Amino acid sequence: METGLQFEAVTSQSRYAKGRDVVVRVFLFNFGEDPITVNSRLALNAFGLPGEVSFHLAGPSGRPVPFVAKVNVGEPHAEDFSTIAPWHCVGRQYELDSYFRITRPGQYRLTATYRNETPEGGARWKAWTGTLRSNTIEFAVGRKGTE
Repeated sequence: METGLQFEAVTSQSRYAKGRDVVVRVFLFNFGEDPITVNSRLALNAFGLPGEVSFHLAGPSGRPVPFVAKVNVGEPHAEDFSTIAPWHCVGRQYELDSYFRITRPGQYRLTATYRNETPEGGARWKAWTGTLRSNTIEFAVGRKGTE
């Protein structure tokens, strides 16, 4: 069923000085005609582990940058779900340095994945389930103290 739900990723800038936090924001947009109930917790974790969001980050060499955070997130609760009205969105911001070691200067590429496998956020309604992949964003990291 086509819902009009889209997942987007953006950075706050295209170049960062080494050692500065790289900020990424993700958004679930409802471009459909009807409201959509989603798991809006948007917890970030490594792919395949509990959480709704995962990032694939490729470093200057083109190789994946490992996810290094230890995230302890359990199952979502009813309050983690919300309904997005048509032409509205929910989102969350992350500082990548908390989850990845971004140590080499150069160009990075990031794609985000949203996954919800929990169909019920309560006894009265059902949430959207499935997987969405975001656009790919690019940003550069300069040498220490430079942009």
